[in-house]
Amino acid sequence: MNNYDDYEENEESLQEMGLLDHLNDLRVCLFKALIALIILFPFGAIMSKPLIGQLTSMTKVPTLQAIMPAETFMEQLKVGLIIAAFLLIPYLTFLAWNFISPALYDKEKKWGKNIVVSSTLLFLAGAMFAYYQILPATLDFFYSQNIPGVEYKPRLASVTGFALQICGASGLMAQLPVITTILYALNIVSLEKLRSSRSIVFISILVVSALLTPPDVFSQCMIGIPAYAIFEISLFLCGLIESKREGKSIRQKIQQAVIALIILLGGGAYFMVRGADYLEELKLQRNAPVTQLSAEEVQSLIAKPDSRLKLFATLEQSELPKDDRQLIIGEMTKKWNELEAVERARLAQSNFALKLINNKTSLDLELKNHANLPLNFRAQVAFELEDKTYLWPNNELVYQYKFREDRPSDNIVLKDINLALPALQNVATWSKIKPILLVLEAKNLDDSNLTELNKISPATPTPAANPQAETSD
Repeated sequence: MNNYDDYEENEESLQEMGLLDHLNDLRVCLFKALIALIILFPFGAIMSKPLIGQLTSMTKVPTLQAIMPAETFMEQLKVGLIIAAFLLIPYLTFLAWNFISPALYDKEKKWGKNIVVSSTLLFLAGAMFAYYQILPATLDFFYSQNIPGVEYKPRLASVTGFALQICGASGLMAQLPVITTILYALNIVSLEKLRSSRSIVFISILVVSALLTPPDVFSQCMIGIPAYAIFEISLFLCGLIESKREGKSIRQKIQQAVIALIILLGGGAYFMVRGADYLEELKLQRNAPVTQLSAEEVQSLIAKPDSRLKLFATLEQSELPKDDRQLIIGEMTKKWNELEAVERARLAQSNFALKLINNKTSLDLELKNHANLPLNFRAQVAFELEDKTYLWPNNELVYQYKFREDRPSDNIVLKDINLALPALQNVATWSKIKPILLVLEAKNLDDSNLTELNKISPATPTPAANPQAETSD
């Protein structure tokens, strides 16, 4: 049977189905996809919590923020739905192919099936590459960009939306080989035209990357550069098609491509690892505690906002010697007016020491400050235990700090707090109790509010950079 006969048979089979028949087939496909999505959604919901946990660890912050009351629940549903849709892609591809394949000729079915399978695999590969490589590097880069006066606290909805944009954009950009090959196979563009349009394609990729990714140059480059590498692979595939058309051997070209791919992947992996190590080293250097302290060294570090991060990292060590702590706080207090509001709050946090004293039968709280800071605040004494906060009975215990030039350092001891708070009477839980000061009101000396100071808690329990025995009062 010749091609004309095939054409007549296809035309007759197509004429047997009207518009309503096609719409009915489409309705059946959509219904099957919906049923499959409903079946897979419970698996996606189960996987949503671990996935959100992975995203949280990528951001390098202890916890993400959920501002709206239903945000946590809704984000879990959204992530679960995305996971279910991701798992559904192969089945959706199968349904789409079954829907369109009856309208294709045998030759079209042959290369159409390859295109559908390749497109699906490339999308999945691009999305997974973005999730495991691009997304961690991007979030780590943003975390390393510390700015004095700004605290990095990402929101849950923002992080999940950011991850969806990055993975979706990478999956779409991975379709470039399929699009390019189709255009060349259909003789819409020539190989010479594609090769001469490299600069235009590069600019276009950057523009599309900017539209698909969040508005930052780093994410744009992380998507755009691999996409351009994929475009070069597309040119190679078109070259193979041209060689096959001309009856030339493609074995040598394949060997050259394999060698080039190995070099490209090896070099890319090396530079990605080195880049990640550099970012980590840069972050550690910016936040590294100071090991050799002197008045001159502290004064030089205070002069620059970026270098003050080292002083705060030093102050936030629980085993920092008292003399070193007083030296840093004293020098920074002299520059109080030059500090940002967040820096003033961090300095106040490091100035006040809260310590629980376990006397076996009773639990006492010791509160003292190292320097006289130029601010006024009121705070309520509270205790955290197993994600719960316990206030003093009737909210009677309020600590007031008022600045005076000759104000002596506080050294307050609250006896038998376990008797005052029934929730703290279990001796086995005393090691888990964390004393805090919930700041009710904080003001600078000019009567402006210092809203950044909202809680004072013990220092981070990490060893000092240069451990020494702490001197007693």
